[in-house]
Formats: sequence, structure tokens, C-alpha cells
Amino acid sequence: MQILNQYDHFAYTNLLDSNDMIDAADSRIDDLLTLGDIICKHDLEEVAGVTLVHRHHDLSPTERIVWRLRADKTWLATPEVRTDNELSAKNWIVSVGPEGPKLLPTEFIPNEADYQPEIAASEIILSQHDFLHEFSQFAVDNGIENILGLGILHQRSEFKLPDTTVFETSNINKRTTQAEVIPFTDSDTDLGGVTLWHFTKLDGLHGKHRCAHGNSGHCCGN
Repeated sequence: MQILNQYDHFAYTNLLDSNDMIDAADSRIDDLLTLGDIICKHDLEEVAGVTLVHRHHDLSPTERIVWRLRADKTWLATPEVRTDNELSAKNWIVSVGPEGPKLLPTEFIPNEADYQPEIAASEIILSQHDFLHEFSQFAVDNGIENILGLGILHQRSEFKLPDTTVFETSNINKRTTQAEVIPFTDSDTDLGGVTLWHFTKLDGLHGKHRCAHGNSGHCCGN
């Protein structure tokens, strides 16, 4: 398989908006669990998660979605004009080409010292070629490459607190997406769908129809 660091604007543009994908994984829970098994099999459950394939905002060919950590400990994603060597991949989709499956990055973090935990997680994932092949081949063989992808988990301690979830809110007009930690309650299920799943070897999938705890929670706001 091919692991591509280069951003593919055409592939990104053809992704569906996050709100259009909220319920897409509900009918593929068994496949989601299997991808989690693959992650745990390769001992990557602390750095890798399964993402819901989706698009944030419309971009020009020179723009990338770049996540930055702010002083208030929230993450903000905005379009930035950046080259591939200035960024590290945060999320990937599986794409089918004539030479077989390939991984394409869709969202990024800066290649800057302040983002070393995320850069390190990205590098660990990309170094595991057997894992990447197995993950991607399973996605293609089961026709879920347009539904489920691969992403790094939140690496900051404040994003892994018990009884919390990470809530994502997009502002279409400003072309921003914010991720913040909020307390987890059952009422949070009304706020959106899960877009990042975290697995453990002991417990398996955390919350298959709701925002999950801590590092595994990631929801889409309108």
C-alpha cells in the first residue's frame, strides 16, 4: 500500500460534510469493532483511533485544515495556506487506487515544537506499516473507506480526563471548528454524533451510539 504525506485536494473536496455523516457508522458497528481490534492487536490503542470520514469547510487547493492549541486549552481548526512539509497529518482516509489502498491525510497539526506530542503520535502510526496495510485493506475489502478512517487520539492530559468528552463545534461563516472538553452526561447524546472512537484491550469500544469518555469523545456541533 501507499502512505502519502501529500494532501489531495480533490479527495478532500469529495468528502461529505460532518453533519451529513453523523449516522453513517451506525450500520457498520461490526466493522468499527474490527478496526478497533486491529488497532489493539498492534498495540496502538494509546495513539490511534477510528475516525468518521468527513470534511470541515470548503477549501481552496492551497489551503489545509490545521488544528492549533489555544491559550484557553481548546483546539481550533482553520484553513491555512501551508505546504506539506510544514505540517504533520492528524487524520487519514483510505483511498482506492490502481495500485491498491493508499492513505491520504485530510487534517493536520503544525510541525512546530509546541505540537511534539501530536507529531510523535503521528510518526508512531505512520511507522507501523503492517498495521497500516491491515487497517487499509480491511476498509477496502468491506467497502467502508468512505465511512471510517484513521486518526491520532488526543494526547494532552486535559483532553483525557474521566467523565468528560470532547465536543466539536463548527462555524461555517468563519470557517472555524473548535474542540473543547465538556462534562459528559447522558444529555450530551443530543449534541451530535461520534466522530472519533477510542478502543482499549479490556473494554473494547467505548459508547458506540453516544459521545464516549475522555480521549474517545469527539462530536460534531452545528
